[in-house]
Amino acid sequence: MIVRRVRSVTLVAVLLPAMLFTLPIWLPVVAAIDLVAGRRRFPMVRIGLMGVAYLGHQWWGIGTVAWLSISGRGRSVRHHRALQQRWVRSLIRAGRPLLGVEFDIRGPELPDGRVVMLSRHASMVDALVPVLLADRADDRPVHYALKAELQHDPCLDIVGHRLDNWFVQRGQDTEREVTGLRSLAARSDPDAVLAIFPEGTYATPGTRARVQSSLDRNGPPEAAALARELDRLLPPKPAGADALLESATDASVVFVGHIGLEGVAETSGLLATIPLRHPIVVDGWTVPRERIPDGPERVPWLYEQWRRLDRWVVEATLAREDSD
Repeated sequence: MIVRRVRSVTLVAVLLPAMLFTLPIWLPVVAAIDLVAGRRRFPMVRIGLMGVAYLGHQWWGIGTVAWLSISGRGRSVRHHRALQQRWVRSLIRAGRPLLGVEFDIRGPELPDGRVVMLSRHASMVDALVPVLLADRADDRPVHYALKAELQHDPCLDIVGHRLDNWFVQRGQDTEREVTGLRSLAARSDPDAVLAIFPEGTYATPGTRARVQSSLDRNGPPEAAALARELDRLLPPKPAGADALLESATDASVVFVGHIGLEGVAETSGLLATIPLRHPIVVDGWTVPRERIPDGPERVPWLYEQWRRLDRWVVEATLAREDSD
């Protein structure tokens, strides 16, 4: 952990001044590439400038964490949660003029008590949604299940561990990850939001094809059949959600969908989409705990809810296209 953090913090410390110092060189070059390619909205310029803004947020986050540690508040959940919320809001403000990032949050309203939030995953941008939803609901604590690779981002690494998130080592010891998620849910506050992206990765066309091929070869058959049914989403992996619900025995489930980030996770789609032309619409629904089945019935129930989420994404996308 120490070696990883030294490397990631050093990289951020060096990269921001390097990008700022060389800005008069690389920015015109990138703008020329956009023009030659016929991209009049200058997506590469916008992405480059957003990269500078993101590195600036890294400096700010690391500096704030250092100050909290020096001042004896390094273990203060309240101060780190406030930092997370300010960081997210500031990042969105930076992304608004550069990338066109604007959220239209229509729902869902979070119920009282503990919540397991199961969200669609289309890009890194939608990782902000659980914090935004919790911020609307009286500043509730949010604990994420995140892929372990994100620990190479110093702010996500340091603050993420201090706020008690679980970093999943994908493709490794499944039982270890399930045990970690159960433990996370068991020690969470009574009003906590436990956020997980059950697809496990971005649902791009390429990923959908690879997942379908893998499920056809290795099963389970029900997941392979569901993958063929879904138009926009990947079939959810039930182990993580099941682990959270097994330990958080009082938790309701909130399903979260969104439209507006389609194509952003792939380079060609990103260049064609940035800046976003429409707000990112977020909506969903809640299933109270008493309506969540236990045991072997939970997986078919989860699959049916995911079919509903996929239908919402399709219908909301078509409604937007019709209104244009």
